[in-house]
Amino acid sequence: MDLAAVFLLSLLGGYFFAAWWRLTAYATRRYDGHHLYFRAALCGVISFIVALALRIYVVPKISPLQSFDCWLVEYVTPALKEEGGLAAADLSRRAEWVATAVYSLGLGPLMAGLFQLRIQRGRRRCSGCCQCSAATEIRRGV
Repeated sequence: MDLAAVFLLSLLGGYFFAAWWRLTAYATRRYDGHHLYFRAALCGVISFIVALALRIYVVPKISPLQSFDCWLVEYVTPALKEEGGLAAADLSRRAEWVATAVYSLGLGPLMAGLFQLRIQRGRRRCSGCCQCSAATEIRRGV
């Protein structure tokens, strides 16, 4: 498995995020070609960074996640492309990058769902502040 091909998982996770989050879904469905690729790549890079941060800071503190991470790294290690002169530590590091890319694939839809829930919750809790009241009066024509 080539390491560059693995980052397609992050690209796919970024596309899922852009396509499923309500604020970006409409524009994502209307884009074609390079605009869509760049939007998916940007969201993929963000989801990869979040996955890497979670993998570094959260996974070592939670034992079930740590055991799953070890299993995932051991699972993908035999599938990595053999290169001459590659040390075992480098092969392990490449397997960890693959695991992070798999996490970013899962985080794309998960982050879209969490952001969507947060936005819906924020809209429900409007307490009639002056900004919301003024916007409502403008729409009513008052």
